[in-house]
Amino acid sequence: MQPMHCRGLAWDDDTRRTSYMHRLRDYLSDEHGIDIDLFHDPEDFLGKFKSNTLSLDLLLVDLLFQDSSGQIDDKYGFHLIRQIHESAYGRNIPIFVITSHGDWLDLRKEGLQGNIRSLSKSTRMEWTAGEISNVLQATPDSRKVLLIASGEAAAGASAKVARMLNELDLQVVHADTRSGFFDNVERCGFCVAVCTPETRCATWSNRSHVQFHPPSEVLVQIGAAMAVHKEPRPVIVLQKWGRQAEDRAELPASVGDLSPITFTDDVNEGLALIKARLLELGAPIAV
Repeated sequence: MQPMHCRGLAWDDDTRRTSYMHRLRDYLSDEHGIDIDLFHDPEDFLGKFKSNTLSLDLLLVDLLFQDSSGQIDDKYGFHLIRQIHESAYGRNIPIFVITSHGDWLDLRKEGLQGNIRSLSKSTRMEWTAGEISNVLQATPDSRKVLLIASGEAAAGASAKVARMLNELDLQVVHADTRSGFFDNVERCGFCVAVCTPETRCATWSNRSHVQFHPPSEVLVQIGAAMAVHKEPRPVIVLQKWGRQAEDRAELPASVGDLSPITFTDDVNEGLALIKARLLELGAPIAV
């Protein structure tokens, strides 16, 4: 399935209509439904990026820049990428470096990490466009949030979380292990799990001491999301932690490592922190 309604920006100082970037832009639009706005001035490119980050799916960047005096910088594209990576969202967006150096270009030597790939101008146009299309299909959608919740106590809290996410113009996908769960984990850019005390059990060390845990289904789903989203881990855990034992959702150590956001009685206490965490992880949210 080809990506539809994808939008991106491209920078290349070569203004000729016959340039590789011009032809790639046209091919992506005609054959894959990917619309690219091409800029030749790097400042215009960066300005457009900063004003449109919430609606972009990819960036195409040439490597070489020749200024008005004829001076050539053969690594100028890296300079642009570093400025893009100043924002969390910029570190998440797929970036394709279009270069004459070949596919062997080692981005790690430039200190660049993240969703970056180098593509050679010597490669056939349809292959390059096909790889870009495949990457976009495999890249989680940063506008989608997988919402994990189960149990009576979680119902009210998850409804408020979903409402807030919708108000942030994010699409909520409800986790369901019976239908397409792993596909949804891979498609969604972020995950929010609501953990409320549902299951009563005794501790192994002290059988008279009773704890309450989220449903096992919720913990399994969190584990699956953590396994898919390794670096960074866009899994946000909202944990009820009330005053009494029956109002506290105890979590395994592996989940506790995610620095859960806690609330006592009113889930509204944690909503602002969820938004802040999403912004930190690079979600396309207006500040």
